[in-house]
Amino acid sequence: MKTTYLFLCLLGIGAGSATGQTKQPQKIGDFIESTSYNEHRRNATRSLQYTPDGDDFVCINGKNRFTRALYGSHTEFRLETSDRPVFAAYTKKNPKHICFKLQTSGGTVALDSTEHCESRYTAGRRSYSLSHPSFEGGSLSITTLALPDKEGAIWQFNARNFKGSHPILLASISEIRNSKLNRNGDMGATLPTVSKLLSSLNSYNPSRRR
Repeated sequence: MKTTYLFLCLLGIGAGSATGQTKQPQKIGDFIESTSYNEHRRNATRSLQYTPDGDDFVCINGKNRFTRALYGSHTEFRLETSDRPVFAAYTKKNPKHICFKLQTSGGTVALDSTEHCESRYTAGRRSYSLSHPSFEGGSLSITTLALPDKEGAIWQFNARNFKGSHPILLASISEIRNSKLNRNGDMGATLPTVSKLLSSLNSYNPSRRR
């Protein structure tokens, strides 16, 4: 078994400006961050999607995107994680959409579309266990963290028991629809569609791993 580490660092470039206009102070209800897109679900019957398991919150074959942000330092940078391994990296000037595919002897599959996905959140870490018919009995585990000393994140990929040729990891980093992602402690603060991929800026296969 070999392990692939993928390191992503997005450095935000800050810029300050001053104007001669005086802005009226805003109240908490005036901020877009205070808007929830889940109001239509209030008092509705819901299924239990996340269950506790020791120190983890576990989700099996979830469908929700951008449900847990990972913070690594005192800056506003965060890595938005989902019930499946698809991500949005937020910086004020350079937000990105990040997704992965795995190419095997059985075909190529997007990692957010596998037949089975167990996701776990614990103490600032998001991890996934994936299986799919094209893995031919193999399995893939993913762990991701936001970095504590710079605006970036790191992923660890562990591939086990793959048959035939070594699996190839494909990563895509793309622009997102909205340069401003909102969060105020509400999982529904940002519509998932604003973080969807627009056009591929960088797609690569870091190395062949088994």
